[in-house]
Amino acid sequence: MNVPALRALLAGLLLTLVSAPAFSGPFSQGSKRLSVIVGAGESFDDDYFIVGAGFGYYVIDGLELGINYQKWFSGDPEFDQVTPEITYTYETGTKIDPYVGVLYRRLFIDGLDDLSGIGGRAGVNIGLNERAYPVSYTHLRAHET
Repeated sequence: MNVPALRALLAGLLLTLVSAPAFSGPFSQGSKRLSVIVGAGESFDDDYFIVGAGFGYYVIDGLELGINYQKWFSGDPEFDQVTPEITYTYETGTKIDPYVGVLYRRLFIDGLDDLSGIGGRAGVNIGLNERAYPVSYTHLRAHET
């Protein structure tokens, strides 16, 4: 075998591996989450149309600091919901990654006392095509403020 050609091939392979970008999954440090919410819900014995948005930033691999906003309208009373949260996702190397989180929720209610609450969330992110879709259970303990 030609030794100079083998050295050139190995050097090229090494250069390719060194210059290749590191894997950056959806839960890696520096990743961002942007969510848009459109839907319907029920609260205060009335039906609502809901729109909202959320943003999150992974401060380290797996740990997201986020905030979400929702406007509930077409029911009575109308209200705004703001939810800061901290979520940790455990990357398993498969398409299913479990997560847990804590959150604080504040409801600004038209004509009534505001409500706030703390809670927890657990679920899984299902990975499809470089995106993750969450399936979760959230428990919230609310009180008047």
